[in-house]
Amino acid sequence: MGTRIELGDDELVIRLGPVASLLTFRRTVRVPRRSIADVRAERRGDLEPHIEHRISGIGPHYGWRLPNRRRVGPMLRRGAIGAEFWVVDEGSADQELIVCELEGHRYARLVIGLESGEGLEKMLSDWISRRG
Repeated sequence: MGTRIELGDDELVIRLGPVASLLTFRRTVRVPRRSIADVRAERRGDLEPHIEHRISGIGPHYGWRLPNRRRVGPMLRRGAIGAEFWVVDEGSADQELIVCELEGHRYARLVIGLESGEGLEKMLSDWISRRG
């Protein structure tokens, strides 16, 4: 997918690859450290069925009908207030995705699931704890 996650001093930056940028009409998503309230791992099969609609861009949505596909961009989730930004490679229902709950940001949460994401949950948790 070509997506990179960068942890700066005060913000998390998701740099989308060329295909993801084309699908979502954006190149980066920036989240200030102070906006990240919680980070945890959740099973893809528990999250994906609740996707109702893609807000912008092109590509698959309706998680209960089209599971385990690559999902990139802002999504709406049934029973939740606010949009989520997903950047998830293709995978299985047992795949662990990183969920970042956000406060005071345009998105209510980030859902990250990249092949290169091993250890990402711990890395993000450690980064957030250094708030200072």
